[in-house]
Amino acid sequence: MTRRSAIAVSVLLAVLVSACHQAPQYTSMQASFVDKFDRPDTELGLGPGWDMRGGYVDGFPLPAATDGFIRGGRYSYSGSSVVYAARQMRGTVKSMGTIGSWRRVGEGDGETTMTMAVTPNDKLVADMVHFSVNRSVWELTVRRGAGFEPVVEGKFSPVLSLDRDYRFDLEVTKNSVTVRVPGEQTTANVDTTGLLGDRVFWEQYPSPVPSAVVFDYDTVWAVEDGQPLVSIAD
Repeated sequence: MTRRSAIAVSVLLAVLVSACHQAPQYTSMQASFVDKFDRPDTELGLGPGWDMRGGYVDGFPLPAATDGFIRGGRYSYSGSSVVYAARQMRGTVKSMGTIGSWRRVGEGDGETTMTMAVTPNDKLVADMVHFSVNRSVWELTVRRGAGFEPVVEGKFSPVLSLDRDYRFDLEVTKNSVTVRVPGEQTTANVDTTGLLGDRVFWEQYPSPVPSAVVFDYDTVWAVEDGQPLVSIAD
């Protein structure tokens, strides 16, 4: 082999190795529902169509939220309590996602975990496919009225940065769930019978309370069965 040929082979191998380690490309930049929160700030709530709920106390429905608002074109909160921003969609939800970032608002170690879920009923948290993410770890679980059943989880190394937008996706079928996080895509075979439906929520979960680092949702979206798609970027 000539020196020129050897160099060419080396370059080709480097390209192939690099390609194998590239972050997965997102399969779609379209959804049937998109909210960019590009409207005036609110004191509480996100506007028409949104049902703001707080953490479970002693029964259903969940109590009304005491936190959660729009600030600077993003869905945020004060970090002092659990907030579920829920919606009833126009059809069974096939996928959902968000773009957002973590931001420091105070002193301390408490950081917000953001979660997304698909659920078939207005109890919201009783039966669901549940995807949670903080700056260190992510976890996919399912729930059928009782405890959470773990499906798959992962870690971020290094941890995700503050003040930087990241994208997260959850895609569901009757027998599998796909999650996409920065640098990784994972599909798990899991029975979702009785867990899929036309309701979704995007949650703010402080741990411990209050959160010194909160999550700001810049954009949220969902793909509803039978509904026309639009560009998420528009």
